[in-house]
Amino acid sequence: MNLTWSYSGTEFSDLLTDIDAPDFHAHYEYGDNFRRISKNVDGESTYYVWSEDGELISEVNDSYIVDYRYIQGCLIGFEYDSEEYEYIFDDDFTIIGLKHNGFVICEYEYADGVLYSVYQLDEIGGKFLNTNPLYAGNVNGYKYKSNYVDRETGWIYSGRYVDWKNGRYVDGMSSEEAQAYISKAGDITVEIMYRINDIGIGGRRGEASDGDECAAASSAVYSTEASALPYVEQLDKVSRTIWFESGNDALDQTGVAQVIQNRMARDSRSAFEVISNGDDFAAYEKVLAGALPTTTSPVWSQALENARRLVNNTSLVYQSSWFNNVYNFSGLHEAVTGDSPKFKYMNGTKWYAKVGTKAGYVYVPVKDIYTVVNENGVSYAGRYITSIELLASLSKEYGKLFNIMSFIN
Repeated sequence: MNLTWSYSGTEFSDLLTDIDAPDFHAHYEYGDNFRRISKNVDGESTYYVWSEDGELISEVNDSYIVDYRYIQGCLIGFEYDSEEYEYIFDDDFTIIGLKHNGFVICEYEYADGVLYSVYQLDEIGGKFLNTNPLYAGNVNGYKYKSNYVDRETGWIYSGRYVDWKNGRYVDGMSSEEAQAYISKAGDITVEIMYRINDIGIGGRRGEASDGDECAAASSAVYSTEASALPYVEQLDKVSRTIWFESGNDALDQTGVAQVIQNRMARDSRSAFEVISNGDDFAAYEKVLAGALPTTTSPVWSQALENARRLVNNTSLVYQSSWFNNVYNFSGLHEAVTGDSPKFKYMNGTKWYAKVGTKAGYVYVPVKDIYTVVNENGVSYAGRYITSIELLASLSKEYGKLFNIMSFIN
């Protein structure tokens, strides 16, 4: 395929505009925020409507209209031809089928992250291949790991184009162009690395290719045994871990980066060792499952840059004194209400934290707790928890989904 690119005006944000392939031609157009708003494949146009938060709301062309459905930011299904369809997910969020009126009516079959077959199930348990482009299972755009997949290429579209089968982002930058950027910038940036290397998804590592000067420059690794991974793979995993720990609130994400940095200094570990050591970073499990971030978000850009600086062990983009000497974060509600609470509101005036000493655990006073309330990944409030009454009110307001990411001084 021959690919044509248009540059948005920001240094590394290139936009794929045309694909000339032996069996199809595709033309893509983008809006002011660089999200794709339309595509034309062999004369058939499709238009996309996005929410302010970057959710795909509708997909419209002359043959069909699909309205995608969300609950509190989570994709759950779609409406098509006045009928509602519900997604069936597996453990790594891949959409493996569809339900209609409570019955399974469609199954998806994948190999190497690529959709190979769409099966329709009938009322008596029969199962047959359905290639009709207007069948609900084929009209649906969301498939592997809950990502939108273009039918013409099989590539994921998430702000960038991802060739999951080959484990890399599709890009419009040659090695010569990348080397020019590297020479000009005086540093290898995450954005460049993502364009000239395989990224660590689908079990593939970002090894440098023989004869590729730019890729070879990226293959620096830490000397410690646990971090002996290619440089680009460390960047990939650290940046996505930061993002999935906090993809909505910039200050909260700064706290995540500072916790990683503080642990690096305290434990003499690399950034990758910190995130992959134990169960402290739940988001790392999503990274291992291959989940992808919303790459059009400015908070994603911050995660990328902070990851680069953490892997290079340099200062972060922004640091807050609130997170100095902070090493832990947790779900505050469970940490306060559990059988052995990490935090207590004592004497009706002050928070205390449970800390270990040589003589055993004791509770010591701490500063106010800065929190971000998240409900299924949607940020609602950033505030200080100054009293047990405020904690109780938030718990009542958000119910069982109440989950606060907290950083404790």
